Amino acid sequence: MTGKVNSELVISVLNGLAGDYLHTSGNALSIDMACYHKGCLVDLSRDIASQVSSPLTNRVVVLVHGLTNLETVWQFPSAPDGQASMDARDYGSLLQTEFGFTPFYLRYNTGLSIEENGRQFSRLLEQLNASYPQQIEDLMLIGFSMGGLVQRVAQAVAKHEGARWLTRLRQCFYLGTPHEGAPLERIGHLTSAVLASVPREYISHW
Repeated sequence: MTGKVNSELVISVLNGLAGDYLHTSGNALSIDMACYHKGCLVDLSRDIASQVSSPLTNRVVVLVHGLTNLETVWQFPSAPDGQASMDARDYGSLLQTEFGFTPFYLRYNTGLSIEENGRQFSRLLEQLNASYPQQIEDLMLIGFSMGGLVQRVAQAVAKHEGARWLTRLRQCFYLGTPHEGAPLERIGHLTSAVLASVPREYISHW
């Protein structure tokens, strides 16, 4: 499991630095936005209850990671032996235990523009709201760093499009979100420009 997590972290970093190039070039390393639960992909077109290990509640929290991260950023520190575990308690599971929230974790290509990720996130939340087996009464969003900007754009898109999920939203939290912009984003665009000049077969080999 640790090897898989490490390789996924490498891919998430690559997406954070050059995700727009990977996406537009159709590279297999480009991350598609999706919901995860305890490290497993949740297919919103299928029965959600059968894919989630704990009982579903009408309170839902979606945790949104930041630039170059994965949903593993929400985990508590690793066990003493240094082995990270997808079953380890994290902030989502703590919200479930103490407040009855069913946690979902967003994974997405952080190298795409914040606007594009926000549009995709709004569509995903609309699908989650429609396919959830019971009516969501209390939706909470927690965004770390750039994740907070993505959830801000998602709300603006939802308001413009009249998305139903926005009527379920009760609370938003922004942890270390650069609401006025960050220089690291400009570095990512520069990296994308450099990679765009590299022959595609080399990127595909990576």
